[in-house]
Amino acid sequence: MKPERIRIGRRGSPPPRTKRARWPFRFTLILLGCIGITVSLFIAYRGEAPGQLPWNVAGGAGTESNPYRIETCAQLQNLSFAPEAAYALARDIDCADHASLNAGRGFTPIGTTRDGFTGTLDGKGFAIRNLVMDRPSEDAVALFSLLGSGASVSRLVLHVSVTGRDSVGGLAGWMDDGALVSDLTVTGRVKGRLSVGGVAGVNRGIIRSVTVGQDRRGSATGGTTVPPSLSSDVAVTGIRGVGGIAGIADDGGRIEHTTVSGTVTGEEDVGGVAGVGRGVLIDGCTVTGTVRGTRNTGGAVGWLMGGAGRASSVVDCRFAGTEEGMESGRPLIGKRGIPEPNNRDSQQ
Repeated sequence: MKPERIRIGRRGSPPPRTKRARWPFRFTLILLGCIGITVSLFIAYRGEAPGQLPWNVAGGAGTESNPYRIETCAQLQNLSFAPEAAYALARDIDCADHASLNAGRGFTPIGTTRDGFTGTLDGKGFAIRNLVMDRPSEDAVALFSLLGSGASVSRLVLHVSVTGRDSVGGLAGWMDDGALVSDLTVTGRVKGRLSVGGVAGVNRGIIRSVTVGQDRRGSATGGTTVPPSLSSDVAVTGIRGVGGIAGIADDGGRIEHTTVSGTVTGEEDVGGVAGVGRGVLIDGCTVTGTVRGTRNTGGAVGWLMGGAGRASSVVDCRFAGTEEGMESGRPLIGKRGIPEPNNRDSQQ
């Protein structure tokens, strides 16, 4: 008996061929290409590829001895990509073109309160002009949302127009313990609700050799002649916790050798240097502008108290400005709080 043959298709024709689906392979190639481009861009932005610079900085390596050089407002805006690096201004920077960006909100604060700036920025005596931030519903509005521990900003002139909600400053929304600001000048306007300061909304670090008001850059290293628009005084405005330097200074914060002119205006806890001082040292201050408030208003500090196991002191300060709403007999300090156990408040 012969075995039965199984025929497929017509006599002599091969089995029918199935059509291959090529689109998954092509899709995979496109996806891999997109991933490769994304990784390359990320590496370039972080400056981790050998011989490459992050974004389009003018040069440098991001180290203390060879900082990244910043020449434009766009480069300044992108400090968030490498917040731990070292930077230096290479010229005056005009941020006027950024005022209309982000649906009119202007410059975006560098970093966040959870991921702050921990690197260094040496202004070299140069200025950042026309820095505009109009963000009345946002907190921690400033050039830097947070200056974290180890951060340092020095030899810089800022001309700002900043509007935020709470923790608002010309330079920083928050300054952590271990952050340092020195040789800084701030002019322009800073406006918010709670914890509003010409330099920092809340300061727990060190602010030293700072002028809020008239520009003194003529004696600084680098920079050019300051135009009249940059030499104006400052106006710091808020509701509670409003200060020419810091809205609130606490947890061992230090404010040393500062000068404040212009106008500081609020309703409660208003001071020429700090609205509230809690466990803080304020050493060597001169206030020549107008300090205006309705409750707890002082030429140097609105409300001074001990805090965080530390005494609060105001040393070698002078108020030579105009006061509105201050309690009689307390030209420097509007109100003294009850210090914590084993603490004391002092005015020398």
